[in-house]
Amino acid sequence: PLRLVHERGLIEPMPTHDDQRFRFRHVITQSVAYDSVLLRARTDVHRAIANGIEAGQSDEDQRQQKNVEALARHYLGAGDNARAIEYLEASGAKAMGRFSVAEARSRFRHALDVSRLDPDDVTARRARARLAVRWAETCVYAPTPEQVTLLEQVLDEAIQDVDLRNAALLGYWINWLQHSIGEQVAAESGTRLMLQQLGDDDTTPVGEALQSLLGMILTASRQPDEGIERLRRGLQRRDAAYRGGETEEAVSGMHVYGLAQLAVAHADAGNVHEARSSADYALAVTRTVGQRLTEGSVQICRCLAHVLTGDWSEIRTAIRETEQLDPVVITGHVSRMGDILDSFASIQLGAGHGLERLDRAVAAQRNSDQLLALSLGEALLATALVDVGRVADARLHAPDDAHGLGPRRHRSRAADDHSRWSRSPPRKLTLLPTSGPKHRDASTRRSRQWRASGSPDGWPERSVPGS
Repeated sequence: PLRLVHERGLIEPMPTHDDQRFRFRHVITQSVAYDSVLLRARTDVHRAIANGIEAGQSDEDQRQQKNVEALARHYLGAGDNARAIEYLEASGAKAMGRFSVAEARSRFRHALDVSRLDPDDVTARRARARLAVRWAETCVYAPTPEQVTLLEQVLDEAIQDVDLRNAALLGYWINWLQHSIGEQVAAESGTRLMLQQLGDDDTTPVGEALQSLLGMILTASRQPDEGIERLRRGLQRRDAAYRGGETEEAVSGMHVYGLAQLAVAHADAGNVHEARSSADYALAVTRTVGQRLTEGSVQICRCLAHVLTGDWSEIRTAIRETEQLDPVVITGHVSRMGDILDSFASIQLGAGHGLERLDRAVAAQRNSDQLLALSLGEALLATALVDVGRVADARLHAPDDAHGLGPRRHRSRAADDHSRWSRSPPRKLTLLPTSGPKHRDASTRRSRQWRASGSPDGWPERSVPGS
């Protein structure tokens, strides 16, 4: 029958295999053939194909995970959710290995959704917590409030199941995502609570990660002095290891990003020399340890520090270097932030059409969920408009909230000059969106849960994301 179908032109041999494997010539033919198979027979066919693929794999195929996507699809079709989750997770890890963050995020989310099909299964709940952690690691490149909501649901289950390891990691990533989308009040509250449970002087990798995260949150909340202290505490051990030649200890993407955030904190505190040296050091560490996915974000942090110190040429240089990176490691967030910062630097350097470029870059963010890039752009656009005397237009872009990192010198020009703002009260510029009540409530709820579950003594020594 297979030869007959082949002769009629409905299928063809797969180009990378011998004549034993075929594919449909057109997706419509495949769909019609698939829908014509009875459901019970369809399940059996999927299982038979999955078993055949597994039996025919060489050791090299297994090592390279060549067939994990097909195996996930066929085990899903066979109704074997446990095996499907296993291969979906493997396909997500495979995608991350080649820096396909969006694909990895989709694969992990698919696995997470499959694990939720049986909410009462204890094994599935354990897998769900682990999968949620892996999914959260990919969400930092495109954070949204909906991700926080889903992770909080899984966190509730992990605490109920006394799965303290995954609960700790989920709490960390929830706070990180809240920080990324501008929910600084909720992020700070949740991170401080976790440090309190762990012990504020804890020096395990978990404690260090939380200290670094709190430092980033405090920097974004215009508390740079404590932010610097927290970042130093969180980065101290790994930085000493790096300086001592143990680069593997400092290879974490969170570590190099924390170094870049330290430069921003120094700049916001007015420590110009420390800001410049910290920014250059963060980039040197990133390149030494080969953190390709993190380099774009580190460059953006360097640019933010240079905005605060007024080093406009350095911003344009950093953006040009970022544009030379492999496109596969440049996330949309880095690209959008780069456009905004480059346009603002062009204005400060007197380049033509800089204001129009910045206006277009900000307008492109208004229909997206990238609140950080939008808030940054609105703040800088308001500053640029005030500089050219367009105060009325600037009022449309200046954020109402005083939280978040902002260019202090330029903010004072734009927001604190009462005569320029006419009869309207002065408003401070910000690079981060305002904190919404939803996640503050969620943080309060988590606070009660952590206290009810007791101190997470079971946190592992090496459970830091990226370690």
